[in-house]
Amino acid sequence: MSTEDRKRIISDLNDYLNIKKKISILRYELEHPVSVSPEEMLESMNFAHGDGGGFSGGSISNKTLYIAMNYQNAANQANAEITDQILARLLPLEQKLKRMDYYLGLLAEDEERVIRQFYIERQRANEIASAMHTSVWSARRIRDKAVDKLAEMISFAEGGDWE
Repeated sequence: MSTEDRKRIISDLNDYLNIKKKISILRYELEHPVSVSPEEMLESMNFAHGDGGGFSGGSISNKTLYIAMNYQNAANQANAEITDQILARLLPLEQKLKRMDYYLGLLAEDEERVIRQFYIERQRANEIASAMHTSVWSARRIRDKAVDKLAEMISFAEGGDWE
């Protein structure tokens, strides 16, 4: 385990609530997507001629008919792209959070509790120590030991050696 692994796990733990918030926002956007309506797609496709001349008097060009027939496909494709963009941001965040939660669950009960209270619930060391009926020094020692264990797990999972 390197110092960089330790710094990264502390950064991830400090960012835990922010990651949860981002996941919540992206899940909402996925469930209630901003969609391109057929009307918006028709408007964006604009029925004007490519030469800038606008509509011709009296007849409809093949290009206009083609656009009108395919506007729904274009709208569906635009909406699928929006969904893909949301998923591309959401899935790595969910994976990161699930990974952290899983590794936290592998710690001893007191270590997990201290990590969650210190980094996620943002409690002070003296509050944690008081709740555990121990000294601040002991609570910090448990926290540091747990961070080291988490960093070892992450390092091992990424191809490093288990110390």
